[in-house]
Amino acid sequence: MKHFSYFCILIGMMTCFASCAKEILETSPANEAVRYYKYLSVGEVDAYLDGIYGGREMAPEFKQQTREVVKDYATKMTDNFGGIDSIRVEDSDVNEEKTLANVILRLYFGNGTNEKVLVPMVKADNKWYIK
Repeated sequence: MKHFSYFCILIGMMTCFASCAKEILETSPANEAVRYYKYLSVGEVDAYLDGIYGGREMAPEFKQQTREVVKDYATKMTDNFGGIDSIRVEDSDVNEEKTLANVILRLYFGNGTNEKVLVPMVKADNKWYIK
């Protein structure tokens, strides 16, 4: 009986750890939006594009055009504003189904200015993407 009690306690602890680990491993739409904009801030355009919903399935020609537009945007941020120094989440609103979200980021630039950006997010395959 004593061994059975230890076994039950062990199973209970494992269940608790498993549920806690799942919560830790799940990402929030706000954290993912920040991660994608950090990619953009350091010029990792392809990593940013992979964060766009459907980005990996884009037709090669369209993906190349999109890559050029994003690269141009990142270059202009660097040239005109000194690049992104830091990113802060101002607000995040997730729907009840936890499949859509609107994240408001504040981008702080190297020249001392800042800008508020709305980033719509969608969850697909248990991962958050820019919509």
